[in-house]
Amino acid sequence: MEAHFYYQSIKIMIKRKKNIFLLIWICGFVFWYSCFSYKKNVAVRQISYFSIFPVVQLNGNLTNFQDTAYIFFFQEYILYKLPYEIVEIKEDSSIKNIKDTVNLEIIPTLEKEYLYFIRKKDAQHGYFYHSLQDTAFYKRGSYDSLIQSRGIGTLDINQILKKSIFIDSVHSKNNNEILKKYRPQKTGDDGDTIALFFSNKLKGIDFSLSKELDSINNLKLCRIKIICNQKYSANYKIILPQREFLFEINEIPVDNQKVISEFIEKQKKHYN
Repeated sequence: MEAHFYYQSIKIMIKRKKNIFLLIWICGFVFWYSCFSYKKNVAVRQISYFSIFPVVQLNGNLTNFQDTAYIFFFQEYILYKLPYEIVEIKEDSSIKNIKDTVNLEIIPTLEKEYLYFIRKKDAQHGYFYHSLQDTAFYKRGSYDSLIQSRGIGTLDINQILKKSIFIDSVHSKNNNEILKKYRPQKTGDDGDTIALFFSNKLKGIDFSLSKELDSINNLKLCRIKIICNQKYSANYKIILPQREFLFEINEIPVDNQKVISEFIEKQKKHYN
């Protein structure tokens, strides 16, 4: 009787061990499969970087230069889609020269092309392409030179705020959005009103207009608007019209997920 009981106990223990091993194997397989599936199905995300830079010509006319860059994020890589227009440049003789400066009139045409620049996150260099169908890059370039030439995220809003006075803030009900307003301590080149808009809609996006302000507010700075009121310029003897500088990022849908992800996958060889 005792032998039979002992034998049955051993059978139960063995069965339990088999079940435990089977459970561990199943859990391991599910974990591996989920990681594999996640890696394969990581979505490409895209933001637009939109800016308006007003320029007052010497005759007092205001021209707003607008630029939009598109930035894609996939795994550890960042792809920049940079539009540029074919323009005609000619001297504008209708404007009187001041201090021997040459006044040029820029005439946009209907032609627009795109330039692509890809880099690995935190890398200081990247590669330029004329199109996503190119099999080889046409030149290697510096990331710092790129953002400086295009003015992408180069506005030092922190330095401007150091010379400004906080006016007011407006919070959404759930604190997912904040609008903060400032004014400069002294009237100068930093505008008359500075408006900053923060949001939680861009979580996980590796781009920032100000990492310092993102950290302080626990939200991402999405829009910077600097308003300059109309005023008389003693240097140029003209009335400067009201102007608005705008720097804004928004997440937008990616229509060509497969094309973008496959292009980025091919570029990984440059960083191996």
